[in-house]
Amino acid sequence: MSLNILTDPIFPVYRRDQPIRHYVSLAELVDADLIDFAPDRADFKGSYAQLAIGLYQLLYPDLSYVAWHRLFVKPPTSEHIKTLCTAWLPHFEVMADGARFMQDPVLSTVDAKDSEYNSISGLLIESAGDSGIKKNTDLFIKRSPDKQICPCCAAITLFNLQTNAPAGGAGHRTGLRGGGPLTTLLQYQHPTEPTSLWHSLWLNVRTASQWNAHQQPLQPINLNVLPWLNDLSLVQKKDGETSPEKVHPSHNLFGMPRRIRLDTTKLSQGHCDLCGLLSEQLISRYLTSPYGWNYKGVWRHPFSPYYGEKGKIDSFLPMHPQPNGLTWKYWAGWVIGQVDGKKEIKPADNVSEKIASCHEYEDIEVQQLRLWVFGFDMDNMKARCYYQTYFPMIDFSGLDDAQQRSLNAYVDQVIKSAELMLSTLRFAVKTAWFGEVDAAGDLSRVDMAFWNATQQDFFAMMSDLHRSLLAKQPIEAVLSKWFDRLYQISKSLYHHNFMAEQQMVCSEPKRVVKGWRILEGLKTKNKIRALLNLAPIEIKTPAKAE
Repeated sequence: MSLNILTDPIFPVYRRDQPIRHYVSLAELVDADLIDFAPDRADFKGSYAQLAIGLYQLLYPDLSYVAWHRLFVKPPTSEHIKTLCTAWLPHFEVMADGARFMQDPVLSTVDAKDSEYNSISGLLIESAGDSGIKKNTDLFIKRSPDKQICPCCAAITLFNLQTNAPAGGAGHRTGLRGGGPLTTLLQYQHPTEPTSLWHSLWLNVRTASQWNAHQQPLQPINLNVLPWLNDLSLVQKKDGETSPEKVHPSHNLFGMPRRIRLDTTKLSQGHCDLCGLLSEQLISRYLTSPYGWNYKGVWRHPFSPYYGEKGKIDSFLPMHPQPNGLTWKYWAGWVIGQVDGKKEIKPADNVSEKIASCHEYEDIEVQQLRLWVFGFDMDNMKARCYYQTYFPMIDFSGLDDAQQRSLNAYVDQVIKSAELMLSTLRFAVKTAWFGEVDAAGDLSRVDMAFWNATQQDFFAMMSDLHRSLLAKQPIEAVLSKWFDRLYQISKSLYHHNFMAEQQMVCSEPKRVVKGWRILEGLKTKNKIRALLNLAPIEIKTPAKAE
C-alpha cells in the first residue's frame, strides 16, 4: 500500500496532438510534448500547477539566475529530476504508517472510533457542511456520503483543501493566505515555436536570491522543512500562532492549516468517484481534529497579490476573488501594482520578479507571457463560485520613473472612467426594466457583459498608452479614443443585449427611452471626460434668426 508524490504518475496531462489524458510523474513533466494539465475538476488544475512548482522549488534551493535560464532553455532530463528527488522520497508518501504528505503525523486512525470519521467528500471545498445537511439547504451541491476516491485523487484533494482552506468551524483553520486566496501564475507562449508545460511551470520557480529577498533561505532537509514532518505542538503552543520566523519557508508552498489523516485501514475496490479510474485502494473517510497550524504574521506567499496601506508592510493582506469575477479592472494591480491614495496593491512576487528578469534574458519577452488568475470566491465557509481566466501581458519597459508614475496615474483614470460608465449603464438598464421603483434585482450580468466587452479595447489602449509615453507624444488622443469606445460599447450592450430580451415583456416603451437618455446624458459624459482630463462637450445653441 503505497503512493509517493515524487515518483508515482499522479499528474493528469495532455500531450501535443493527442487529446487523450495521460498520467505522468513529477520527473516526466519535463517532457516537451506535454502542453497542459487535464484535471477532473477546474480547481484541481491550479492545485496541480502549484504542487509541481512547489516541488521543483524544493528540489532547486540554490538556483542562480544563470542556472534558471539554462533550465528554461533546455529542460532537465527525467533522470536528473529523479536523482534530485531521492533524498526527499520518505517524506512524500501518501499512505505510509509514519509521515504522510499533507496529513497530521500525530492523529491515529488505529484507535479512532467510527463516529469520529468524516466522509471523504468533506475534503471537497464546495461539499455541504453539517449545517447544510441538517437544514436540507444543499440544493445545488448535493451531499454524497458514500463517495470513494483513489489515492491519487485523495492526494490532490488534500493539497487543494490545505492550500485554499476556508473557515471550517471552531479550530478548523483557514489557509496560510486565508480562505480561497487569489492565485496569479505566469504561462509561456512563444509566437512561433512550440512550448511545453515545463516552460509555464518553470516560469514560476524563483531563484535563490529572489526567494531570500522576502523569505528565510531555503535550507537542507530537517524536521521543520515540511509541516507534516513534525508535531506542531513542538513549534506552536496550544492556542498559539506560527509566524514565518518559526518555520521553514516551504510552509508558504505547502501550508497545512487542517489536521487531517486519511483512513487507510478500511479500503475497497471499484471506480474512483472523481477520476472514474479503477482502483484497488478506494478511500472513503478521514479523521480530523481542530487547531492545526495557525499562520499569523507577515507571510508573503509568492503566488498572491497583496493589498494594504501604502508603506505599511505589516498591514498587507493577500487578495481574494470577489463575486463580480476576475475582470481587467484588477489587471493593473496584479501586474504593475496600483496606488490609490493610502491604498496600495502589490503584484505577486513571482509576477513582478519575472517581468523584471525578462529584461535580462534576450530570448524571453514579456509579451510572450500571459497571466493565469484563479481562485474560489468564498463567503466564510461557503464556496459561491470558482473563477479562472487568462490575461495578456504588456511590456512597459523603457519608461523612466516620471513616465512610470504617469502610466500608473493614467491607468487609474481609465479604470475610474470605466466604473462610472458601468454605473451609468447599470442605472439605465435598471430604469428601463423596473422604472422608478427601488428594485433590488441582480444586475451582475450587466457588469460582466460590460467588463468582457471592453477587455480587448482596454489592452489595445494600454499598448497605445505605452507607445505614446515612450515617444513623448500627447496622450489626449489615446484617452479620447477610449472614451468613445466606452460609449459605443455601452450603447450597443443596452440596445442589443439588455433591451432586446425585454421587448416581449416590457409594457412601457417610455422606460426604455428614459434609460437611453440616461445613457446619453451630457452631464455623465462630461464627468467621465473630466476623469480622463478631456475637454467637456459643449451644447451648441442654434443661432437666432435675424
